[in-house]
Amino acid sequence: MWWGPCPPFQPPPGAPRDSPEGIAARLPAPDPGAAGPPRTPPPAFGADAVVNHRRTPDWSRSVRELTDGLGVDLVVEAGGPDTIEQSVRVSALYGQIVLLTTGTAERSGIEISHAAYASSLATVRRVFVGSRSRFEDMNRAVSVHGLRPVIDRVLPFEEAHRAYREYAAGGAFGKIVIGIGGADGS
Repeated sequence: MWWGPCPPFQPPPGAPRDSPEGIAARLPAPDPGAAGPPRTPPPAFGADAVVNHRRTPDWSRSVRELTDGLGVDLVVEAGGPDTIEQSVRVSALYGQIVLLTTGTAERSGIEISHAAYASSLATVRRVFVGSRSRFEDMNRAVSVHGLRPVIDRVLPFEEAHRAYREYAAGGAFGKIVIGIGGADGS
């Protein structure tokens, strides 16, 4: 998960306002960041600071300190029920939370305590998978803005089970790619 102060949300021309591509193409390099994996982001990723939610259970407090108590304007909430409360606490007074998931294998829905809810007037936007035309719009936005996935490592197909185990354990910063047909990522 990454957070960062940013100007008011404005999608690039042609991108639907509430679409994932409109959001993704607009995200600036994060200022303070919080990441689930226990690794440091590559310098090219642009984070000035990283707060690991596994090492710092009350990570919203740490991010608040990094922003001089103001919180962040945009939260991309990928952890759903496991991290939504902290995301609300880290949001600036009128911040935005882009909610990617509302459930996990362990918890079927999100719950926000009164204390967290009362700490912000953030807007929560739910993002859904869209139509084919939206998918094509997203691909154009990715191409135009030169967005590239963060790849942690590439493993050969023969190590696919290891790749899934490592991904499930949260030990990667970015994607774990499974190479097929000799593709090794080089």
